Amino acid sequence: MVKVARIALPWVIAALVAVAVGSTFAPWFRSGDVTRTSYETIRTAARLDLLDGSAATVARFGWSFVPLMGCLAVLALLLEHRRVGALFAAIVGAASVALAAVVSRAPDNVEWGATVSIVAGLALLVASVLLLSTPNREGSPEQQ
Repeated sequence: MVKVARIALPWVIAALVAVAVGSTFAPWFRSGDVTRTSYETIRTAARLDLLDGSAATVARFGWSFVPLMGCLAVLALLLEHRRVGALFAAIVGAASVALAAVVSRAPDNVEWGATVSIVAGLALLVASVLLLSTPNREGSPEQQ
């Protein structure tokens, strides 16, 4: 079982990262006839002063790094740096869940992208913890 987890989990995490990052570009919020991605939703919330100064800054600039963190996670996993990849993937998962949960509090205006982001983010967190809890190689100490 450990061998299967060690081999399969990096691929599962890479796929979940792709879904989580891809969902950030999907429709997250609807107002009238206009649907907005997560990036447009943050920008609109900042323009409408729905976020205070520091929260707006963290949301706008921090969220823009989610695709980069996803790429770094997949790259680390491909280079067999499992712990680094799992850490980056967990950050993507946590950020996805956090922002999508905030957006999902809006009544009747949430689109499917936010829901996919929550599901993928939670799955990423679970898979990352599982990957971190499996030994790197049978009979050898962790390399990182």
